[in-house]
Amino acid sequence: MLSYAKTVYCPNCGSLKIQPKNLDKNGEIFTFTIVRRGFGRMKDRAPYGLLTVLSADGCKILGILSNNSNLSELKIGKKVVLESIDEQSNPTYRFI
Repeated sequence: MLSYAKTVYCPNCGSLKIQPKNLDKNGEIFTFTIVRRGFGRMKDRAPYGLLTVLSADGCKILGILSNNSNLSELKIGKKVVLESIDEQSNPTYRFI
């Protein structure tokens, strides 16, 4: 299992034998939704794009679209690149 958040054990089997793996920062939008009413730490950020990104490595990663991206440009298959990973939220992507 791959995890972008730091963890000390495998959430599937509980094993402590985990190793970090670097993923390609490039990918494409596999699916998405536009969140119009955020909650918790994301409530002031709405509306925002919530994405499932298919990385160039073949992994599906949940992320959000960067603030400066145009939501009207969201479409399945659009190329994106990882912009940052915030320990308090999902990975952030921007359009290429």
